[in-house]
Amino acid sequence: MAAQIADRNNAGMSFNSTGESPTPLSKLEATRLALAQEQKKRIDAAVARVTSKKENGKRKVVGDRPDAGHRSKKSKTVVDVANDQVDKKNSIARRMVDRFATMPEPEHEEEVEPPTTRSVSTQQFVARSTSVEGASPSDNALRETTEKVVVTTTTVKEVKVTESAVVSEEDEAAPAEDEETGEWDGPTTNFHVKQLGLDDKVDIYAPVAQQQEDVQRIRERAKYMPSESINTLKTTSDSENDADFAPKELLSQESEESDTVSLPEVDASETRELAEETEEFEKQTALQTAEIRRTWTKRVLVYTPLFLVAIVVLVFALLFAIDWSQETFQFCEVDAESVEGSEELFSCASFVETQSLIKSTLRETAEKVQETVQSYFDGHSTKAAKAPFDPMATTKTVLSFEGERELVTETRAHELVHSYADVEAQPPAFTHVTLRNKSYTLEAARVIAALFSRLEARGAFAQLTSVDFADMIAGRPEDEALQVLATLCDALGGIKTLTRIDLSDNALGEKGVRACFGLLQRQEKLRHVFFCNNGISAAAAGVIADEVLLFRGLDAPTKLETFHFYNNMSGDGGAVALAKLLPLSPALKDLRFSATRAQRDGSLAFATALASLKKLEKLDLSDNTFKAQGGQAIARAVKSMPYLVEINLRDAAIEDDGVVAIANALHESSAAAGLTALDVSGNDLTAESMPALAQILRVTGALRVLQVEENEIGSKGAKTLAKALEIGSPALEKVVANVNEIGASGALALVKAVVDKKAFTKLDIDGNQISADGVVNIETLLQSKNKSDMLGSLEDNDEDEEEEEEEEEATSVEDVTVMLEKKLAISPETSFEFENKSREVVDAARAQQLLEAAGIKVSERSPLHFKSISLRGKSYTDSGAQVIADSFLSRLQNDLKVVDLADVIAGRHEDEALRVLSVMCHALQGHVLDEIDLSDNALGEKGVRACFDLLIPQPTLRRLLFCNNGISAAAASVIAQEIVLQNGKDAQSTLEEFHFYNNMSGHDGCVAVANVLAQCKKLTLLRYASARAGLEASEQMARSVNTHLRDLKSLDLSDCSFEDEGATQLADAISKQPSLQSLKLRDASLGAEGAAKVAKALANSNIQLLELDLSGNELADEGIAALAPLLKSQSLLKVLRLDENEVTSDGLKEFVVALSADSFPVLEELSLCGNEITAKGAIAVVDSFVPSKPALVRLELDTNMISDKGVGHVKASLAKQGKSSILGSLEENDGDEESDDE
Repeated sequence: MAAQIADRNNAGMSFNSTGESPTPLSKLEATRLALAQEQKKRIDAAVARVTSKKENGKRKVVGDRPDAGHRSKKSKTVVDVANDQVDKKNSIARRMVDRFATMPEPEHEEEVEPPTTRSVSTQQFVARSTSVEGASPSDNALRETTEKVVVTTTTVKEVKVTESAVVSEEDEAAPAEDEETGEWDGPTTNFHVKQLGLDDKVDIYAPVAQQQEDVQRIRERAKYMPSESINTLKTTSDSENDADFAPKELLSQESEESDTVSLPEVDASETRELAEETEEFEKQTALQTAEIRRTWTKRVLVYTPLFLVAIVVLVFALLFAIDWSQETFQFCEVDAESVEGSEELFSCASFVETQSLIKSTLRETAEKVQETVQSYFDGHSTKAAKAPFDPMATTKTVLSFEGERELVTETRAHELVHSYADVEAQPPAFTHVTLRNKSYTLEAARVIAALFSRLEARGAFAQLTSVDFADMIAGRPEDEALQVLATLCDALGGIKTLTRIDLSDNALGEKGVRACFGLLQRQEKLRHVFFCNNGISAAAAGVIADEVLLFRGLDAPTKLETFHFYNNMSGDGGAVALAKLLPLSPALKDLRFSATRAQRDGSLAFATALASLKKLEKLDLSDNTFKAQGGQAIARAVKSMPYLVEINLRDAAIEDDGVVAIANALHESSAAAGLTALDVSGNDLTAESMPALAQILRVTGALRVLQVEENEIGSKGAKTLAKALEIGSPALEKVVANVNEIGASGALALVKAVVDKKAFTKLDIDGNQISADGVVNIETLLQSKNKSDMLGSLEDNDEDEEEEEEEEEATSVEDVTVMLEKKLAISPETSFEFENKSREVVDAARAQQLLEAAGIKVSERSPLHFKSISLRGKSYTDSGAQVIADSFLSRLQNDLKVVDLADVIAGRHEDEALRVLSVMCHALQGHVLDEIDLSDNALGEKGVRACFDLLIPQPTLRRLLFCNNGISAAAASVIAQEIVLQNGKDAQSTLEEFHFYNNMSGHDGCVAVANVLAQCKKLTLLRYASARAGLEASEQMARSVNTHLRDLKSLDLSDCSFEDEGATQLADAISKQPSLQSLKLRDASLGAEGAAKVAKALANSNIQLLELDLSGNELADEGIAALAPLLKSQSLLKVLRLDENEVTSDGLKEFVVALSADSFPVLEELSLCGNEITAKGAIAVVDSFVPSKPALVRLELDTNMISDKGVGHVKASLAKQGKSSILGSLEENDGDEESDDE
C-alpha cells in the first residue's frame, strides 16, 4: 500500500486524470470558493479575537495563570471551571486518538466489551472502537482518521453546545469518483481539513497548484509511515454534496451513519481508565461550580442587610453630630443690631445653608430606608420651624426681616414680605434697611426688590440713610450671587441720600463690587462704609477707591468718617489703591485696614498716606507687614493725630524699632494721654522696646485695655511694664500678656501692679514659664485681695522650677541653652527644626531621640505652639514617621502657618516613601497654612496624591514649593488642577509664590501650569525652571504670563526655550511687571536678538531690577555689546550674571567701555564664568570696571582662558585697589600662554 501511495504513476492515487488538465470550475464550485473566501474572513476575525483573549489571559486555564499558585479552588470563577472542563476533555480525546494512530495493525480482531461510563463522549468513542468486520486495514485507517474528528468535535459539543462535526458517508466513495472525473480531490474547506487531520499541513485558501504540492509532499513522506496509517491521506471529493454546504437534515443523517463506523481494536483497560478519569474530572468540576455559587449566595444574603443597617446608623450619627455641633458651639448666634450696626460680624451663612441641605437630604434618605424614624425627623423639623415675623418687633423706622439664619426662597420671601402688608398702604419713613444674615435666592431677591419699589413709590424711603446688605449671598453660586446683589442694589439705586452702607461678609470680587454699583455709585453724602470679610482683590479695591468713593475726581474730598476694610485679599495692589483715598478723606475718624495680605511695599505706601489724617480716633492696622520702616512711617503719622483713642497693631511685623518709634511719637504728642486701647501683640517684641512702651503707660489716664501677647518680652520686659502700671493707667481694666516667656518673677510683678486698680477685671498670662511656686504665690496674693477671679486660665503654662534663677543670672552657656530650648518648645513666634542637621535615616528610636533633644517630651500629649516647622534633610522610615506624627505633628495647634517636608524620603522604596508622606501629611490635616514645601522628594502622581491631606483644603495658601521632585506631566496636571485651583476653577487662587523647578513635566506639564495662571493673578513670584519645556510650551507659558500676571516681583523661566515669537511674548510679559526685582532667564535659548528684546522691555518700562541672569543664551560679542546701553539705566542692580555666553575679550571690552562710570552704582556681584575671555578682557574688567563699583563684593571669572600672567595682573590690580577678596576661584581657568602679549 505504501508503494502505491508513493507511486506518482498510479492513476488511482493521482489528483488529476493522466494526461488531462484540470477541468474548468463549475458555477457551483465558483460559488463554493467565494463562500470559502467569506468563511476565511470570519475565521480570521474569530482567530484574532481568540488570540487577543489568550494574550490577555482570559482563556488561560487556572494552572497556567500567573497567580495560579495564589488562588484556592474557592476563588475560581465559573468561567475558569468551564475552561478547565473544555481543555481537560479535549486533552483526553487527543490522547485517545494518538494512541489509536500509533497502534500496529492487529494480527486478528477481537470484540471488546465497551466499558460502562456516564461520560457520553467516552461511550461513543468505545462504541466506535470496534473494527467493522471484513473491513480492509486501509478502510479502518480511514475510519480511524474520521473518528478523530468526530470524537474531538463531540467532546467540544458536550461543553460548549455550539456546533457538531459529522462525517459524510458519501465522502468514503469520493476517491473513486475523483478518478472518474479527474477533478481536484484536495481539501477545500476547513471542515475537510479537520476530517483529513491536515489542519497544520495544507492551506485550503492557497492556489490549487500549491495545495497539490502540499498533499504530494505529504504522500512522499507517507512512504515511511505505518501501513495502517497510510489511508488517512485519502481525500474526498468536494462535490455539491460537501458537508459544509449540505442541508441540516442530510448532515444529521450522515452523522448517525458515521457513528456506526468502527475503529481499530483498543485496549479496554486503557479506555476504561480514560473514561474514569473523565468522570472524576466532571465530578470535581460540578463540585467546584456548586461551591462558588453557594459562596456568592451567602455573601449576598449576609452583606446586603449589613449594608442597609450601616446606612441607617450613619444617617442617625450624622444628624446627631450636626445638631450637637450647632447647639454646642452656637455657630450662628447673632444679636439684633442697631441702626449703625456693629463694626464686624463673622459670616456663617455657608455653614448654615450647607448644614440645612445635608440635614434635609439625610432625612429624606432615612424616611425611605426606615419609616419608623419619621417621628424623629418631624420633631427636628418642628424645632427648625420658622417663627413668624412680627414687624412690630423692630422700630418703625427700620425695615428688617428678623429671625434665624435661613435660606430665603421665593415662597419664604413672600411670607417675609407679607408681614409688612398691614403697613405697606401707609408706610412709615424708613431710615434703615437691613437684609443681613440670610441667604437669598434670585427669585426671593426679585420679590423683595418689588417690595422696595412699592415702598419707594409711596415715599417710604425719603429719609433712608442706612443700608445693611451684609452677608446675604452665602452659599449662592457666583452667577446667582451677582444677580441677587444687582437686583437688590438696583432696587434702591434711585436713593442718593445714604450715609451708611455695609456690604461685609459677601464674597465680592471686582464683579461683585460692580454688581452693587446701583447702591454704591454717586453717594455724595456717604460717611460710613464697611467692606469686611469680602475677599476683595487688588482690582476690586481699585474700583472701590476710584469709581465708588472718589467718583468726583481726585480734587474733590470725600465725607468719609468710617472706613472698614478687613480680611480681604487685596495685597500690595489694594493697599496702594486705597492709599490714594486717605489724603482725600480729611474727616476720617475710624479707619480699619487689617488682614489685607499687604506686604512690605504696599503696607509702607499705606502707612505713609496716614500722615494726612488729623482727626483719626480709631486706627486698626493689624495683620499687615509694615516692618520697622513701616513702623517709623506710622510713627510720623500718629504724631499728628491728637484725638487718637484706639490703636491696633497686632501682627503688624513692626518689631522693636517700630514700636519704639510709635511709642515715642505718641508720648511726644498729646495722643498718649487719651488712649483707651493699645494692642501690639505678635510683633516679635523683646524687653528692649518695653521702656518706650512704659512711658506711655505712665502718662495715659484713660487706658482700659493693654495687649502685648505673643511676643518675647520675658520677665525683664514684664517688670518694666509693671513698674509703669503701678504709677499710671488708673482706668486699666484688662492686660493680656500670654505667651511671652515670662517667668514667675515677671508674672508676680504684673499681678502686684494691677491688683489694687479699682476698675481692673482680667489678667491673662497663660502660655508662659511660671513655676509651680510662682503660681502658688500669685494665687495667694489674689486670694488675700479677694480677687481670685481676676486671673485667667493657666492651662498652657510651663511650670519650670528653675526659671526665675535663670532669668536673673542667665550668663552661663547652659542657662542660655535651656532658655533657647524652652523658647523652641512653646513659642509660636519661632520655627521648629532639629538641632542635628546631618543627613541620616530616622527610625522610631532615632525619632524619639531627636524630639527629646529638641525639647519635645514624647510621653506627653500637651499642645504645642509653632508657626513654622521643618523636618527636611532626613530620611524617615515607616516607624520613624509614625513616631514623629503621633508625638509631635498631631499635637500642633492652629497657629501653625509654615510646613517644610522637603527631602524626607531619600533612599526609601516607593511603597514606603508613599506611606511616610501619607502618615506625616495626615497628621497635619486641618491646619490652615501659608506655606508648604515638598521639594526634593521623588513625587510622581502617586506621591502628590499621598500628600493631599496636607495640600487640600488650603483656602489661604500663599506659597507652594515643588522643586527637584521629578514631577511628570500627569503629576503637574494634578498640581495645577486639583491643588492650585482647589478653591474652584472660576475662583482666584490665593497663591503668591509658586516654585516649580527641576522636574520632568515636559510640554504637557508646562501647558498645564500655563493654563491655570489666569486664576493666579496674585502671584508675585513664579519659578518655572528646568522643567523640560519645549519651544511651543515655553511660548504658551510666556503668553500666559503676558496675559494674566501684573504683580510679579520675581520671575524665573530658566531652561525654557524662547525663540522668535516666544521671546517677543516674554519681553511683552516682562514689560507689564512694574514691581519686578529679580529676573532669571538662564539657558533660555534667547540668543542675542531675544536678550536684546528683554533688555529693551526693561528699559522702556523703567523696571529697576535687583538681580538679572542671562547666562547660557549664546549672546556672543555682538549680544553682550548690545546689552550695555540697554542696561545702563539699571541703577538698583545688585547681581548680574552673564556666564557661558561665548563672549570673548573683544566683546567684554566693548561692554565695559559702553558702560559709564556711574552705571550699576550698587552692583555687588558680576559673574562671567564659562566664556572665552582671555587676559585682555579680564584686565579690562579689573582696571576699568571694578574701580567705579564701590559696592562690588564678588567677581567671578573662572572657566575662561586667562593666562597665568594675566591672572597675576588681575590679582595685583585688585590688591592695589584693596579688593583682593572679591575675586572668586580660578581653579577651572585654562591658562593660555599665547594670551600673555594681549
